[in-house]
Amino acid sequence: MSRIEMIIFDLDGTLVNSFSDIAASVNETLDYFGCPLLEEKVVVQYIGDGVKMLIARSFGRSIFNNPDYEWPEEELNKYYKKYLEIYSQNLLNTTDLYPGVRETLGELRIYKKVILSNKNKSLTDRILRAVGIYEFFDFVFGGDSFSVRKPDPGPILSILEITGISANSAMIVGDSEKDIIAGKEAGIKTCAVTYGLRSYKELREYGPDLIVDDFRQLPGAIEGFPGRQDELSSPVRDR
Repeated sequence: MSRIEMIIFDLDGTLVNSFSDIAASVNETLDYFGCPLLEEKVVVQYIGDGVKMLIARSFGRSIFNNPDYEWPEEELNKYYKKYLEIYSQNLLNTTDLYPGVRETLGELRIYKKVILSNKNKSLTDRILRAVGIYEFFDFVFGGDSFSVRKPDPGPILSILEITGISANSAMIVGDSEKDIIAGKEAGIKTCAVTYGLRSYKELREYGPDLIVDDFRQLPGAIEGFPGRQDELSSPVRDR
């Protein structure tokens, strides 16, 4: 089996805990338009498919109790633009790295490292610079860097082409099924982290190659790959 040469990282829920700032900004946007506020845990469920989908689901749930409500584009854009304005001012109120991320990225210096977030690239860049890890990455891509987003494999396939790395020498690390699905469909290895959006039990259903409960386990897990998933993971626990 080919040695891993490149690691593609998700951002929110993988490298940084940004959920509180996102949820607070969603609620400030809802309040601006006179809509009922949502619990943080409800908003967090809607994270991962890009900002516009987050807003569509949050406003749908708030107003109609239906996160799948189909918004007229003009109305949705009004909410979306206001959210971006509010979130850009509150991007880093509580957002910070998960334990050991900076040190572990240093341990992974032998690998080419890429960010692939569904968050807009401008916001992704700001967060990476603010938390002091931007310089660890060879490339940074956001949800608006390509014509499609995860779980579509297109962005990963483009990254493979840009970097010249073969699929069997690449791995994606992320906290949701979207990362796993995108990675599998692109033909690369997948590693799920259990401290973000999804629990070990939820993630395992999607069959990632590796599961880690702590970012600091990543170097050892990759060095030990291939191996039995159970040997590289902690027991199931709910979050």
